[in-house]
Amino acid sequence: MQSLQLDSSIDFFRVIGNYTRPLAGQLKLTISPAFGRDAIVFSGSQAQAMGPYTSLRVRENTLSYRARVFGRLDPHLYLDSGIDYESRVTYYDITAPIDPNIRGGMGANVPLTSINRGISQAEVGLHADLAIDLGPLRLVPGLRGDGYVLSGQTRYSIDPRLVARYTVDPQWTAKAYVGMFHQPPQPEAFDERYGNPRIGIERGVHTGVGFEFKPDHLWSFDGELYYVRRTRLTQFTTAATVYDDGSIQPTYWDNVGDGYTYGFEAMIKREISERAYGWLSYSFSRTLQRFDQDDAYFSGTFDQPHVLNAVASYKLGGGWEVGARERMTSGSPTTTPTGATYDADTGNYVRVVPQTRNARSPFFEQTDVRVEHTWLYDTWSLGLYLDIQNVFNRDNVETYQYDYRFRDRAAVTSVPFLPTLGVRGSW
Repeated sequence: MQSLQLDSSIDFFRVIGNYTRPLAGQLKLTISPAFGRDAIVFSGSQAQAMGPYTSLRVRENTLSYRARVFGRLDPHLYLDSGIDYESRVTYYDITAPIDPNIRGGMGANVPLTSINRGISQAEVGLHADLAIDLGPLRLVPGLRGDGYVLSGQTRYSIDPRLVARYTVDPQWTAKAYVGMFHQPPQPEAFDERYGNPRIGIERGVHTGVGFEFKPDHLWSFDGELYYVRRTRLTQFTTAATVYDDGSIQPTYWDNVGDGYTYGFEAMIKREISERAYGWLSYSFSRTLQRFDQDDAYFSGTFDQPHVLNAVASYKLGGGWEVGARERMTSGSPTTTPTGATYDADTGNYVRVVPQTRNARSPFFEQTDVRVEHTWLYDTWSLGLYLDIQNVFNRDNVETYQYDYRFRDRAAVTSVPFLPTLGVRGSW
C-alpha cells in the first residue's frame, strides 16, 4: 500500500486586546480581552474494506478575559495577581455509519448518520504569586483557585505552588519548584449524551530542579530535571450504571487513568540583539500511562524520548526579518497488530494486539521558514508575512492505516509543503 494523506483543513482567527495603566505606588493593571475561533475538518474515503465515506468537523469559539495586578510592594516583595475568565463552546459535526444496535458495525451495510453536538464550558480563576527576596534567595509562594462549569455541572480546584531561586554568583543561579495543577477533560468527555457530565477534572503535580548560566548579556544556558505525576486522567470505559428499573446507562468516560513523565531539558539561547536572535534546545523525556489501576504502564500518546529544536531569526534592515525553525523528534508511539482473527458475527477481522503502543512511527524531521516585513507608524504597526511549513516536503508518518485483514498498511503522513500568507497588526 502507498502512503496516504487525509483530506483536512484548519482555520483559526484571533483578536487580542491589551490595556495597561499605573495604579498606586509601583503597581500596574493590565486588562487583556481576547476572542478566538478555530475549525478543523477531517474527511476522506477510507480503504475499501473500512466502510463508506466519513467526516468530522470540530468548531470552537473561545472568549477570554484576563485582569492582572502586578508590581513591587517594597524592595523585598513583588506581587503578581489576577483573575482569568474563559468561556468556550465546541461544536461537533460528524457524518459516519453509526448504528447503536450493531456491535462493531465496520463493514456492515449501515446508512450514514449525522450527529451535531454543542458542548459548553466556562472557567473562572483567581491567582496570586508573592516573590520574597531574602538576599540571594528568592521564594515565590503562589496559590490558584479555579471554578469550572462543564455542561452545567460545577467543579472546583485549589492549586498551591512554590518556586525557589538562589543566586550563587552573577553568572550562576540554582532553581527548584513544586506545584499542583488541574485541568478539565476534553469537551467530548463531559457531553450530556455521549459523555459523562459527572466526570471530574484531571490533576497533576509538577516538580523540578535546575540551574541557569549567563556568561554575558547575549548568551545564556538553562538546564532542568523534572518529574510530573498525573492522576484522575480521563479514559474511555465500558462500565455502566444499572438502575432499579433495569435500564442501563453507559459511563463512556471516567477518571480512572494515571501516568507520569520524567526527563531533563537543556537550552542555549542568544538573546535579542540589534539583528540576531536564536536558541537551541534538547530534551529527553519518557511519558508512561495506564487506562486503569489494574493495567500495566505503557507509552503515553505523546511519548517522544528525544526532541531537538533550533530557531534562528535575523533582521535584514528596512523592516525585513527572516527566520527558520528545525524540529527533530523520536517517532510517536503506535500500536502494531501481529495478525487478525475473523469474527463471523460481524463479518470483520479483529486485530490481534499483544500490547498497547508496542511500536513507534519513524523519526520526525521538519524545517519551517518565515519572511516578514513590518511597517511602523506613530501608534501602530502592520506586518505582512509568509510562513512555509515543511519546506523540504518530507513525508513524516503520523499513523498507519491497515487493510481489512490487518496484513498490509499504508502510512498516513502529516503536513506537506504548506505556504501561508498573513497580515498582522498591532496597536
